[in-house]
Amino acid sequence: MTANIHVLHGMTWYGGDLNIESTSQNFVWAFSPTSPSGQNASNPLKQHVAVGSFSLDLTSAIGAGGVPIVVSPANWGWPTTVIAHAVMMGMAWVGALPAGAVIIRFLNERVKNPVFIHQILQLSSVGLVFIAFFVGVGTSLFEAID
Repeated sequence: MTANIHVLHGMTWYGGDLNIESTSQNFVWAFSPTSPSGQNASNPLKQHVAVGSFSLDLTSAIGAGGVPIVVSPANWGWPTTVIAHAVMMGMAWVGALPAGAVIIRFLNERVKNPVFIHQILQLSSVGLVFIAFFVGVGTSLFEAID
């Protein structure tokens, strides 16, 4: 599992510190199915339904010169390919395929060359589904290897 831990104001703060040389740095976690109370101090605090703690070896997370190694999916394109997969599948299954069916069934009197438009939409949809399928498979293989 990869966790990106961002420390905004240095490694030490009131009541705690982050020791980058620790092989068992203490962390806490909490989970709540509702939205957080936000940054505003006047908002009521919401209780978490589950809390816990764990230790993390920070020595393997620090790179050259004591700088943390930043591993972000945005750096290697994972969100981009997932979004591309989702958009292409959506365009095919929710957009072009139903449009082709509607044109040939209900709008054939109002549209010029309805059979040709239907064929183009359906074939384009099938091509788009195949491309999106291989983008999704490639993304999942890349994620499994990493």
